[in-house]
Amino acid sequence: MGAVDVPVVFFPRSGADRPPHFLVVVEANIIKDAHVILGCQAGVRSQHITELMQQAGYTNLTNMVGGFGGGQDDLGRIVPGWQAEGLSVSTENGDGSVIRRYRRR
Repeated sequence: MGAVDVPVVFFPRSGADRPPHFLVVVEANIIKDAHVILGCQAGVRSQHITELMQQAGYTNLTNMVGGFGGGQDDLGRIVPGWQAEGLSVSTENGDGSVIRRYRRR
């Protein structure tokens, strides 16, 4: 399938807002046994979403520890992020992105 962007938290002018239909969108677009790698800036939100998706029946999930920008592991050690490791990053969502369909709700 490739990468898709399903927002977990929007940051409107008045503060953070969790989209109410996150699992509905995920379940409509990702099969329960798909290998899914979850990531965010530091790996904290994606860990929470990993747990939420596990509770919803997803079985093949991996949280990207350190996220895209770097973070800390469970012991407080610095973990370099995806970008610091020199791995490819794109800001393009591509055609058919879940985020485009999601924002229309």
